[in-house]
Amino acid sequence: MLDAARQTAASLQQIASSNGILASAKYPNYAIFGTPIGDLYRENADRLHHIKNLVDPFNVMGLTGGFKFE
Repeated sequence: MLDAARQTAASLQQIASSNGILASAKYPNYAIFGTPIGDLYRENADRLHHIKNLVDPFNVMGLTGGFKFE
């Protein structure tokens, strides 16, 4: 099921890109598990990773599910 969702998302991305309407970043709440952090936050990913390391040096929030800044 997850593979089918990924294939559908890839097909839609290709269509959107060929029509010049591909969004610059993916909305995190709608992203499929395993989507790279860079696809979600684009140019802000490095800055957010730095902030995460400052406010959560022991990676407590890394114990939860979801997308991870690693």
